[in-house]
Amino acid sequence: MTLKVPVGLQYLPYQEDGIKFASERDDSLIADEMGLGKTVQSIGVINQSPDARSILIVCPKSLKANWRNEFLKWDVKGLTVDYNRNTKALPDTDVVILNYDVVNKLRKQIDSRHWDVLIADECHYIKNQKSTRTKTLLGHGNKPGVEADRRIFMTGTPIMNRPSELWTLVRALDPTGLGNGWMRFHQRYCNAYKGRWGWDTSGASNLDELN
Repeated sequence: MTLKVPVGLQYLPYQEDGIKFASERDDSLIADEMGLGKTVQSIGVINQSPDARSILIVCPKSLKANWRNEFLKWDVKGLTVDYNRNTKALPDTDVVILNYDVVNKLRKQIDSRHWDVLIADECHYIKNQKSTRTKTLLGHGNKPGVEADRRIFMTGTPIMNRPSELWTLVRALDPTGLGNGWMRFHQRYCNAYKGRWGWDTSGASNLDELN
């Protein structure tokens, strides 16, 4: 598989592996450490798919300008790209970059458009399954999350403190496998037990298997 890349630029070998891996899946997690080019890999996945032309990128506010610059640098299709500067409207571009805090406010506009790819950068921002940003992006109960043909999650710290923080991503990435059952996951990997005040999921167990 020869990867498409802008003239004069080149993916690093491990980035090529990541691009190929994610290109073969509807949903994937890129969890390389900070500074290793997860952004480039995500754009690389888009480069390989001719039909991927409507892109939604959700990231922390401080990263929006960097995402725009990186996309303009690495894109091979000539897609238009911009980030939101207010909470009233989406940019009228092929690639839309939003910060997490405005997704709920702009949800109706987001849902009015078909998205070929959704990228959630620094996705540990949605580790809390009870938070509004998590429910909005991934869905909750009978309410669906933001829909896209392909989803790419990115973070250098999928588990910041304890395995229970991985649950929202596991449920989103593998709902019929590892993410099929809150209780099974937390008892197996979080050493969950029922205490005086309810279930305690702050522990860790079977970490080699989880890894």
